[in-house]
Amino acid sequence: MPCFTCSRCTGAEKPSSTILSMDSTVYSAGFICAVNESLAIPFENMLLRSPGIKNNRRVQQQGERNLNRLARCKFSKCRPCVILSSTTIVRGNSVSEPIMNTRVCLMGTFGNGQTPYEQLPRICQHFVIPIRPNPRSAPGGLHIHVSPEMTNPNQYIIGIPIYTKRIIERTWPGPVGDPYSPPMVCTIDQESLVELDEAIQERISQWDGMCRADPGFAVECAVEYRVRCIA
Repeated sequence: MPCFTCSRCTGAEKPSSTILSMDSTVYSAGFICAVNESLAIPFENMLLRSPGIKNNRRVQQQGERNLNRLARCKFSKCRPCVILSSTTIVRGNSVSEPIMNTRVCLMGTFGNGQTPYEQLPRICQHFVIPIRPNPRSAPGGLHIHVSPEMTNPNQYIIGIPIYTKRIIERTWPGPVGDPYSPPMVCTIDQESLVELDEAIQERISQWDGMCRADPGFAVECAVEYRVRCIA
């Protein structure tokens, strides 16, 4: 990976805090929002469409079953995600819940934040992007700043976009401040969104190249990921 110069880390750009409604019906690109999804979704999606995965029908079918099961699951809590394209809540005619189809990158930790990067499966190592103050967000290496800064030091963005059909529950709140002031919402600025998009495209291209260079690579990574299943 080329050297990455971060204007936030060098002090050339100052972070800003965005004050927005936490119950907005419009979510702009760069908002950090809450969604009831599993981190396994993007990885299983990428594995299923990787060159070479069809060489092993059993592994391919297991991925299809996993995605079908995850699509039906109701998870115990919401997780943060980055909105990649602005979306508006649309109300159905016969239901009161919003109908969504929003392009996002999920955010999260591995093993409740206890699993070191070096112990992640290969597909996870390849696609995770650290979020400041993650220790891997060192100057010179790609990382993303959220404003206001997130407090969890083990947080990553999963650099595999998905189209979630689940409800975007709300915006993700920043730190609690003055109880009489409007709540701050976590966001990523436009410059960082461009850097994120470039990193996503580069890593998908690299992954595709590795899979094509070794016809067994995707199957090996799928088996490794599902055996360890730590997302």
